[in-house]
Amino acid sequence: SSIPQPEALVLAPTDELASQVASVARQLAAALPRPPAIECSAEPEASPKSRPRLVIATPEWVQLRRHSASLCIEKLRFVAVDEADAVLCRGMGDDGKPRQADDMVREFELRKTPPQIFLTMAHLSDAREKELVLRFPHAQRVGHVGVLVPTLRQCFHYFRGDKDAKLLWILETAEEDEDLCDGSTLVFCATAETAERVRSVLAEAAPSHKPKALHEATSLEQRAAAVQGFLSGETKLLVSTDSAARGLDFPRLRHVVMYDVPPDVTAFVHCAGRTARRGSSGLVTCLVEAHEVEKYEFDFKSHHALSPAVQLNFPTPEGTSFSPEAKEAPSGVARGRGRSQGYRRR
Repeated sequence: SSIPQPEALVLAPTDELASQVASVARQLAAALPRPPAIECSAEPEASPKSRPRLVIATPEWVQLRRHSASLCIEKLRFVAVDEADAVLCRGMGDDGKPRQADDMVREFELRKTPPQIFLTMAHLSDAREKELVLRFPHAQRVGHVGVLVPTLRQCFHYFRGDKDAKLLWILETAEEDEDLCDGSTLVFCATAETAERVRSVLAEAAPSHKPKALHEATSLEQRAAAVQGFLSGETKLLVSTDSAARGLDFPRLRHVVMYDVPPDVTAFVHCAGRTARRGSSGLVTCLVEAHEVEKYEFDFKSHHALSPAVQLNFPTPEGTSFSPEAKEAPSGVARGRGRSQGYRRR
């Protein structure tokens, strides 16, 4: 058959993460005597003659290709689900995609010769941990438990007043920090509308940084261009929703700003984890408006890099479980001042 029939499939929650995984996979495959062909959902469709042995894609892309009879996944031997909780678990504003992805995985499990399935994730809420443990009761945990690294500084600004002015003041102050001034900044917002508006504010205040937006309303081409510009250093400011919170690695990133506070610790860890990677230093700054403090269920100040993080706790083959231990350390808390002195809006 001329239809691609890969042996391995990696499912990722976003095209950006799929592209990153594909890049790493090609680097690793280059060391093999006969590197396998790899196809990625974030790239132009490969020629059927390429016969990819590995496909790295979002579940939606896989389903579209199957329905158009341009991909056959009947001979899979291995399936990996990256950021499995984001791909498989349902949540607020569920659009049906997790159920579609889970149905696909169930189909794999029911085959006469099912593929080996790997689930990977970095940090879980209690609800999603329970959901995955119930869904995969026989899964076995491998790997290690991680927490936010000690090289990550955390700063929480409790304030009243103009939120945009506060953001501009924070970014101007960061320019004077020797650990941050040469790196890039990622600003997280709760919605695509907010992200686009904040990008416009930053474009007017700091045009030399060429701020870009990355969110659900941007096209695939715009998203790819924004990520590439941020990776290359052409863009120093990226404004995003949680589209960039999962797994993406930006080596130049030194400062994460949470314009809107994440709804829970898990979301906080995923956003904060974009910086201070591979031993480098980083700062996460969280803007908390005074009237919002009470509506959040977790204590920002207590969630420090060295505090234990919630982890999926699969049983080992011996029937025991692994429980991480970590020393607690106090978190730095900064109460911000009220007005912006630089990055001025015109």
